[in-house]
Amino acid sequence: MTRIRGVMIGAHSLLKLYLFIVVGLEGLHFLINSILGISGLNQNPEVSAGNIATSFLLLMAIILPILLFKRILNLGASRGEYYIGSIATYLLFTVIFSLFNIVWYLLEINVFVNYKTYFNIIEILNWDQHGIWGMFIYQFGAYLLAISLFNFVVISLKSKLGIVLSLIIAGGLSAVLSIKALRVVFVDGLMDIIMNPNIVVGTMLTLVASVFFFAIGWYFISKKEI
Repeated sequence: MTRIRGVMIGAHSLLKLYLFIVVGLEGLHFLINSILGISGLNQNPEVSAGNIATSFLLLMAIILPILLFKRILNLGASRGEYYIGSIATYLLFTVIFSLFNIVWYLLEINVFVNYKTYFNIIEILNWDQHGIWGMFIYQFGAYLLAISLFNFVVISLKSKLGIVLSLIIAGGLSAVLSIKALRVVFVDGLMDIIMNPNIVVGTMLTLVASVFFFAIGWYFISKKEI
């Protein structure tokens, strides 16, 4: 447990600079656009600053497998301790950003709307249909699914089998999206996962998919060279 906590501390130390850069740049962008919006110089709809800042979660799923893995193992942690610590870090940041996005969305629809209109993923995907807790649960499941997928892809690229799997997935998606009938089925299926009106079913689907990708990621972590 102590080493897992150490992995989480190491992950935080590694990520804080990137977090500062992402949030800082988007904060500056938001401030400039807010000034322009209040002054009437630019009132065009914008993508939610909260949503853009949340893209840090995907960056995190790339940084940890690449930069933290070797460092942690060289300090004496096992592969299992690294992976559990990484997943715990993913869960923690997913909770934080899900809560942050709810607060930001409420500010957008109650305060910022007076001078600017924003496109927010919560509204676009109808994640607000079950209130505050619904917003949190939908976001948590969707973000964790995206993180688990990125984590798997980054980890697997160090393996020949992983590269083959990634190419098969990419080729399969390309083929599906190029055929209208299959594209409709794929999009409908994706929507059933990330914005299912039945929040229990939707949450179970995203969690099962996340566990699946984390499990595949563990296979490649267990084989990965230091």
